[in-house]
Amino acid sequence: MKSSQKRIMSIAMAAAVSVCAVPQTAAGFLGTALVASADDPALESLTWTKNTEETGIIITGYSGTNTALAIPNQIENLPVTAIAGEAFRQKNTLVSISLPDTITEFGYMAFTYCENLQTINMPAALQIVGNSAFNGCSALEEVILPDGVTSIGVGAFSSCTNLANIVIPECVTSIGETAFRGTKWLAAQQAADSLVIVNHILIDGTTASGDVVIPDSVISICNQAFYGCRDLTSIQIPGSIENLSDDLFNRCTGLKTVILSDGLKRVGSRSFNECTALEEINIPDSVTEIGTVAFYGCTKLTQVHLPASLTVITGGSQQGLFQGCALTEIEIPKGVTEIGRLAFAQCENLTWVKIPDSVTDISSVAFVGSPKV
Repeated sequence: MKSSQKRIMSIAMAAAVSVCAVPQTAAGFLGTALVASADDPALESLTWTKNTEETGIIITGYSGTNTALAIPNQIENLPVTAIAGEAFRQKNTLVSISLPDTITEFGYMAFTYCENLQTINMPAALQIVGNSAFNGCSALEEVILPDGVTSIGVGAFSSCTNLANIVIPECVTSIGETAFRGTKWLAAQQAADSLVIVNHILIDGTTASGDVVIPDSVISICNQAFYGCRDLTSIQIPGSIENLSDDLFNRCTGLKTVILSDGLKRVGSRSFNECTALEEINIPDSVTEIGTVAFYGCTKLTQVHLPASLTVITGGSQQGLFQGCALTEIEIPKGVTEIGRLAFAQCENLTWVKIPDSVTDISSVAFVGSPKV
């Protein structure tokens, strides 16, 4: 991408236009193609640059004060293909935005905190909605994502407090954590079912309670999906899940029973952090990785079966994998080569540890504060 940016202006619409619910065509928003050249005197408030291949234009900034904005389909005979990160961050005068159908990506925080933005069309070519792209757009009420979108980033629509209608096409295969946190849409989904599932992705379970069985149809679970769910007492994970995502059950203080299935490959970082009611867990042998501080602060955890396929007991810079747990004994599987920093720190009840000959590296503080070892 060229380092120098060229300035063009936004074409201001004379009156606000409602864009979300209006069908679009390949020619552009409302079927109108807007083409601009860099020397167009009417274009002064946008900044842009060419992409790396010099085949398209990326809008990088906006300095105008209009309430309505239409971005052209082409600039200097090149299609406008992306909105860069933070390009429209906190542009609070904007009420409506018209985008060309040639745009394929919204970058990180592209429209974040445009607090008065009510209507914006989703381009027909759109594929990626970046992290926090519309975070804090509190006046936005409707989003219709087109067929072709595959990824919705972390916090993409979080804190869009009036967003009640969202259309998500079946082609979306990746949804980041908290993508819809704080929206009216999510609240309505939670009211219908405490497990909010979109395209076989479990995106939220924070209102779940009691004993919960995740359906076999679920193939992935978002990070933080159950974060701080205090009323959850037991959870059963199906064999369709290969990855327990980071922070998945972090601070689920009522969680006592966890049933994991064969086929699971990874237990994410902080996935059971401070689950203070958890007493035991059997990690299936299919698991090859347990993330940093996955069980930190599980103060009632007395029994853990570690998987035979594990090769590293991960360490942490300030907190350890089983630090502060109530473990009384632990058997390190054959094949493990390393026991990391603070892995079993402050396990005050730990009296017996079996370490195989395969272990060649034990951190000097792996068992610090565990006086009975």
